[in-house]
Amino acid sequence: MILGAYTQPLIYDWNGDGRKDLLVSDSSGATFLFQNRGKDSEPLLNDMKTVMEVDGIPTISISNTGDSFKVLIGSQDNYINFYN
Repeated sequence: MILGAYTQPLIYDWNGDGRKDLLVSDSSGATFLFQNRGKDSEPLLNDMKTVMEVDGIPTISISNTGDSFKVLIGSQDNYINFYN
């Protein structure tokens, strides 16, 4: 796997299955998801899936609101992108 510069990882249970998945953003403006099919202690990550593309280097944050969560991806063009 080769990603761009300024790679920024975030570990989070993306799909609510109890296993921690991997979100990664890089300087291309893309945010990628790798879903964990294994255990947290022995992760087995799915192929990379592009979640969102923005202008600039994205910054990933999680907002957990009760039973749901939102991924907030800030970009250098002064926008905050939401992914539910």
